[in-house]
Amino acid sequence: MRLSLLELPTLVRRALLVAGLPRGVVDTAARMVAWAEIERGDGLAFLESHLPEIAGAVRARPMPVRQTARACVLASNGASPLLWAPLVLDLATAAARREAVGMAHVPDGAEAAPLGWVADQAARRGLIALLAGPSGTWAALPVDGAIWRLEHAGRFPASVEAELPERTQAGLAAWLARPIEPKGAPRRGVCLLCADAAAFGAAAPKAALQVLRSGARVQPPDEAEAQRAAAMRDGVEVDAALWLRLRRFGDRVLVENSERSRQGAG
Repeated sequence: MRLSLLELPTLVRRALLVAGLPRGVVDTAARMVAWAEIERGDGLAFLESHLPEIAGAVRARPMPVRQTARACVLASNGASPLLWAPLVLDLATAAARREAVGMAHVPDGAEAAPLGWVADQAARRGLIALLAGPSGTWAALPVDGAIWRLEHAGRFPASVEAELPERTQAGLAAWLARPIEPKGAPRRGVCLLCADAAAFGAAAPKAALQVLRSGARVQPPDEAEAQRAAAMRDGVEVDAALWLRLRRFGDRVLVENSERSRQGAG
């Protein structure tokens, strides 16, 4: 069955509210799930399979355990990625604005379908973003007003204490091209590395794109835009049984129709 892009976030928000996710992060989490469903087709499946974990996020809150001017190590404490991923984005963004490069690392964070949203949003903030986990690294870059996305297999982030690149395009290119698996580091966790494109010159994103294209699966902006335009026009194809299960779960947030509820409606 097909859902419109209006129905999809409404359904997700209801499910997240019933699961007990704090209201302050529900809208952001719903956008992450909707992004994963539109871009990858597995956002709703992720939501259903992680509802117990999302409910546990009410008690398990992510906490910074170490922080410098350019980097932060964050413990997820078992919380859902829907709770700690926006924090990772904001921490890495703030550090990149101050120091040209910013990093946020969640050593106990697990990869999840909606995490690509983090790199995508960082690029929309004017950052060159690398989101890395045990299975690979995903890059998003703002080039000439459009977002390029790339996927590398088998790459893992360098230590959050890695040296900053020189504030030149050549320095940034060398930093992006270096081997980024630290010696002796376990292949676990999630790390976001961001470089503020404005700090390295107007041509830096194009130069970074040329470096990162090597060995990557590339999604050009026109391909991504065509996919999103089709979703806007035709809606998103979802599993009917999955949608009904999530709808029944989310409907618990609704109240029974009564004279009293009608007085408060609208």
